[in-house]
Amino acid sequence: MAQRRQKLRPTAHSRRSSSLAVAVPWAATIAMRSTGAGVGMNWLTAPSPSTVAHAVLDISGAAGFGLLLAVVGLVVLYLARRTDLAVWLGVWAFAPFVLALVPSSVRPIFLDRFIIVAAPAFALLAGVAVTGIGRRFGAVAAVAALVATSLGLVAWYQTADHGNWRGEDWRSAVGAVLARSGEADAVVVVPWSARPAAAYYGAPVTATSTADSIWVLTWSETADDIRAEDRRALGFGDHVRVEKQQFGRRVSAQLWTRPDSP
Repeated sequence: MAQRRQKLRPTAHSRRSSSLAVAVPWAATIAMRSTGAGVGMNWLTAPSPSTVAHAVLDISGAAGFGLLLAVVGLVVLYLARRTDLAVWLGVWAFAPFVLALVPSSVRPIFLDRFIIVAAPAFALLAGVAVTGIGRRFGAVAAVAALVATSLGLVAWYQTADHGNWRGEDWRSAVGAVLARSGEADAVVVVPWSARPAAAYYGAPVTATSTADSIWVLTWSETADDIRAEDRRALGFGDHVRVEKQQFGRRVSAQLWTRPDSP
């Protein structure tokens, strides 16, 4: 009976294999989204060292302190001779970064929101660190993680120019449009994927419009003008822009009118 239990117990090799299997669904999703012409990730560029560093610090959590705790957690597991668990959590935490970086030298697929699958592993390793370094040091580490997390959240959600959202002030943009709603007959969002942000603050958004006067709420990483072909597809290809208000680096409110409108 004891021999049978021993056979049923997972071996270190099987646990390592299962840790690698964690990345299979994620890798398949990335592959499907990044193959062929016109796919949703064609806009990505090769990640810079700064981009990679920010992704690691953000996903590990606690404003980078989570990365330190994760390393400590791996050391604790190694010293406790739980190398199988260390390998499993280590692969779960770091493999998504490697699997996104290596192909990006040929075709960029590195995007932080697709690597967030690694976040639970960092949290588990941080828990191992806090509970495995002794009561006193564990309490200090827990308090430090709480403080670092609070500071990280403030930095993440701030709307200053150098914050994560870089002045992505949808509240003010929508407020400005609503305050002058009588000057336009419709509100359009470009791109449409940003519609939930505008709708959340009360903008009466429509998908397309051919009205004589239109408020256009835009979201852009580059602050480039809306392309003519995009405006035609949205119904105001013949309009001219008479006003543009910027609400941070990414968000703007633009008033477009038909040239022959009164």
